[in-house]
Amino acid sequence: MRHWTYAFVGAIALVGCGNTEGEEPRIAPAFPEGSGQQAQGAMEYPAGPFGVGKGSIVANYKFVGFVNAVADNSALAEIQLAEFYNPTGDGTFQEGSKMPVGAAKPKALLINVASVWCGPCNYEADKVLPPLYAKYKPQGGEFFLVLADSSKPGTPANQKNLYNWTTKYEVDYPAAIDPTYKLGALFEADAFPANMIIDTRTMKIVDVIAGAPEEGGTFWKNYEKVIAGTL
Repeated sequence: MRHWTYAFVGAIALVGCGNTEGEEPRIAPAFPEGSGQQAQGAMEYPAGPFGVGKGSIVANYKFVGFVNAVADNSALAEIQLAEFYNPTGDGTFQEGSKMPVGAAKPKALLINVASVWCGPCNYEADKVLPPLYAKYKPQGGEFFLVLADSSKPGTPANQKNLYNWTTKYEVDYPAAIDPTYKLGALFEADAFPANMIIDTRTMKIVDVIAGAPEEGGTFWKNYEKVIAGTL
């Protein structure tokens, strides 16, 4: 039986929850149909090749979740990463998108991977991300929460978990579940929270960090540079 460690240091900068060193990696369970597998479809997206490291194009995964749980959390919708692809930097969401039609597409996408059982993840959702989202959203930033585990480590989050999380923390940005742990391949360690910056002009991975990045630190400076198109 695996044991899981749980860390909380200071304002959780660069700190998170993860499995104990030397343990066997988690085996992803079979996914519910239509949830978490690589996306298929006609939405425009870079051709690849795809990778998992900085500078690589992230694959076009699809998930199920809420576009804006504060506005509507009555039913799950399919959300593809292709929704956020913005090659010109000034695109808008078109007819057929799950996002608000006519709204500006983001220039930078933060993918935040959290788990219900993880204390630092809860702290980040409650205290860290809301003011940062209020700051960056008007500048062309977007956040995308992906809830990985439920209240039990290694057990994937479900719709109820997502509903409870987004209600508790009044999440007004896209939020989804990842029952097959597809995003796990994109991070160097099995640790939560995990944060990734995607340049939506190219869908390339710009930065990845395990733990909550320090406000004003290099990670958020890189996010600002992606928004400004200077990185």
